[in-house]
Amino acid sequence: MLNPEGRHGKLRLDKNEHITGLPEQLVHDALSNVNPETISSYPEVRPLYQKLAKSLKISEDNLMLSAGSDPAIKSLYELFVKEGDHVILQKPTYAMFHVYAEMFGAMSINIEYDSKLNFDTDLLLNKISDEVQMIAIANPNSPTGTVIEENLLEDIIKKAAKSGVVVLIDEAYYPFYEETMISYINHYENLVISRTFSKAYGLAGLRLGYLVGGKNIIQLLMKVRPMYEITGIAAHFGCYILDHETLIQNYVKETKEGNHYLVGEFKKMGYESYPTEANFVHIKIPDVKIRKFIINQLSDNNILVSGQQNHPFQDCIRISTGPVSEMKKVIKFIGKLQ
Repeated sequence: MLNPEGRHGKLRLDKNEHITGLPEQLVHDALSNVNPETISSYPEVRPLYQKLAKSLKISEDNLMLSAGSDPAIKSLYELFVKEGDHVILQKPTYAMFHVYAEMFGAMSINIEYDSKLNFDTDLLLNKISDEVQMIAIANPNSPTGTVIEENLLEDIIKKAAKSGVVVLIDEAYYPFYEETMISYINHYENLVISRTFSKAYGLAGLRLGYLVGGKNIIQLLMKVRPMYEITGIAAHFGCYILDHETLIQNYVKETKEGNHYLVGEFKKMGYESYPTEANFVHIKIPDVKIRKFIINQLSDNNILVSGQQNHPFQDCIRISTGPVSEMKKVIKFIGKLQ
């Protein structure tokens, strides 16, 4: 249910966004270069293609922009998956992987995490067959916050290639987790990587993402993209933030410090946690009454966190992390509830 009061002006720790927002001066400077023509004309996206390709050290031919990573992921399903096909997915994982599988009439082969959040890559490898059209892997995964190591991902990509299976690696939480598979895109034609500007880059409200892959697969994807992939404002801010990547690097560093601080403080209170490789943590609060009380009290005081349903996090709250200064607000308030 949508919150009728909205989320603006609150400490938003419920959706894994950039929780402090970009510096006000940077936003002001970026907007000062927006003029009536920016609004009235169709988007000029080439400058962002050029700047992003340079930042990633790839060719523009390896890149497709999108309005957030969701439509980019959907375009892969649209191109490669038809009714009755099989797709291999983690469980639990990013919900839209399953939504799109159902939308396009595919059958999901779910590889489940065990209670200790171990993931069976051997089982996944054994499930690859000619009936499978796509494998989608979030790395880091959400909600588990876990990762699959590079060599194991390559094993999956390599075996999938033999059966003509497309492998999507969703790197939404880059650079909180700095390992990437981008260097493999010209070695494996079946590999595609999705990313977003909604997390570390702080542009969730502008809906900006992209796909990276070999030239052949990107050329195919370009055939199903919208006439204009993104808005002119998104393209403008995308270029601007890429010119200020030091800000993003600093925010990632501060978020990791905040993550460590939050886990440590909850441990002092006697609460177990599930640290992650992303910008969130799970805090285990087994007593359902206490858990709901904490969530509601935080919400009443303009601090938004998320209750969880997926096993094994059903007795947890998930808290998006950021700088220590913001995490102290959570600990200070929960301390009052003890």
